Amino acid sequence: MTGGFFPRATLQKLVESVTGAQVAGQTDQGIEEYSLTQKFEIGTRKVVGLRTYRYALADGAQIPDVGSQVGPHQAIEGATCTVAATVPVGATTVTINKPALAGATHDGVFAANELVGGHIVFYVAPSNKVVFRGIKANSASVAGAAVMTIELDAPTPTQLVITTTTCEAMHSPYYKVKTGASGLRATIGIPAVPAPDKAWFWLQTWGPCWVAPQAGLGNAANSIEAVFNSVGSVDEHAYGTAGLTKQQHAGFVLTTNYAGTQGAPFIWLMLAP
Repeated sequence: MTGGFFPRATLQKLVESVTGAQVAGQTDQGIEEYSLTQKFEIGTRKVVGLRTYRYALADGAQIPDVGSQVGPHQAIEGATCTVAATVPVGATTVTINKPALAGATHDGVFAANELVGGHIVFYVAPSNKVVFRGIKANSASVAGAAVMTIELDAPTPTQLVITTTTCEAMHSPYYKVKTGASGLRATIGIPAVPAPDKAWFWLQTWGPCWVAPQAGLGNAANSIEAVFNSVGSVDEHAYGTAGLTKQQHAGFVLTTNYAGTQGAPFIWLMLAP
């Protein structure tokens, strides 16, 4: 810091640590565009007025009237994944014994940096401590069981002991998002534009929004809480209705029409601020 001011590069790194960064050498991409070339880090945050967006990769066509859902199942599961070499306190690189059926295609295959923006949890025995970190990088890995290297977003606060420390991991929630009917996948955002398969695009995650509604939402008094149904549209939180009783919170209705029944309805989306 010079003369009471931080250098521009320092401020830029601070902003990017919160919002994500533009890929080096790439041009800008507005919320009204999709791109077949990645231009921002996955999960990058963009704010436009009262609305917040996140940068995502499509798995299949995405349409802007229903929610996009988290795509892959959990990338690495259960107690069969262990630390391959003891990791000292303060380390940011970990090698793991990746299970044979790990990965988005359930065959052990990972591309280099496929897990960037994802998260990993380590269960440290016998102390029962838990270490939870973001993933900054990963090595490519072939089919079947193999060793894979993970770069963490912060140092480890405790030793991770070989074979006794187990771990589980997930992709970025914005990696290969899907549309379609599934009661097992969380809705992660609303596409800002129609986007084809394998496109990079912006998902709205917060603020004033329109999502295809079911007839009951905002259609009477005390019916303003919105939940997602299994196809990514929004419905009222009906406690006696199967499929809605335990569904994911979407937000709330902002306005009804003049008669006090369903308008658009505009909702305040509440996923990621």
